[in-house]
Amino acid sequence: GDEGEEVHHLDTAELFDAQESAWRWTGCAFDDDECQGNNMEKARKYPKTVLLPNGLVLIAGGERNPVIEGDHLGENSSELFDPSSEDFGSTLAIDTDPDINRRYHSQAFLLPDGRVIIAGDDTAADIFGDIDGATYNVYYPAYMSASVRPTILSSPAPPTTLVWDDVISFNVCVSGISQQSEFDSVILVRPGSTTPLVDFDHRQVRLPAHFDGASCGSGGKKIVVDMPDYPQDPGHWRRHVLPPGYYMLIVRKVNSAGPPIPSGATFVQLSCPD
Repeated sequence: GDEGEEVHHLDTAELFDAQESAWRWTGCAFDDDECQGNNMEKARKYPKTVLLPNGLVLIAGGERNPVIEGDHLGENSSELFDPSSEDFGSTLAIDTDPDINRRYHSQAFLLPDGRVIIAGDDTAADIFGDIDGATYNVYYPAYMSASVRPTILSSPAPPTTLVWDDVISFNVCVSGISQQSEFDSVILVRPGSTTPLVDFDHRQVRLPAHFDGASCGSGGKKIVVDMPDYPQDPGHWRRHVLPPGYYMLIVRKVNSAGPPIPSGATFVQLSCPD
């Protein structure tokens, strides 16, 4: 987005490359009028972003462009961004009520089962103390209706705590993945915790894991997660990648037709050594 009454809100996005310590544009730069690259369908300010467990990014709400629309109401459409192709998808009709303004004072969170809840708004009544902002909508990503989703049958869930020592290794028992070719990955996702607009702690980390194949649980197969520390940088994982706290553990299945299909989440807790 951008500030000012006569300044267009932006339909562009930037990506930060941590390895190169540099920002770069996806699609077109905001000041490149000749570019025909792939930008968002709708320009917006104050959007919320949620990392979906299939690797896509949901861009929800925000304020629509006052220069084009003639007002400062909410942009109720949402969009998906694919980091692997750097493409934006078509708009999604999640919030269809024109009286709902999911602008600055609204939130979006990933739920453990894979849905996303989008809540709160900026109506004038809400600003003056009424409870007009007590609304929410739920987004059901396409993977929610997959014919077979992985199901975590057992894992080191709380109160079991994984301690960041030299190595973390644990097993996950999963149904819905019967062979190596169907296994995609295991990820940890930090639960949502936002100020207006920004979740500074939101992260999704792929773990070193392999399909073991041994039978477990009721028709499940064993997956082994093995996370050795970096000898040249002791404490790398806990200091830079996965700080202590609670995470959602998710197993993903290969999907030949698109992004991987995630399981629902189970919670694990990471802590530092005593």
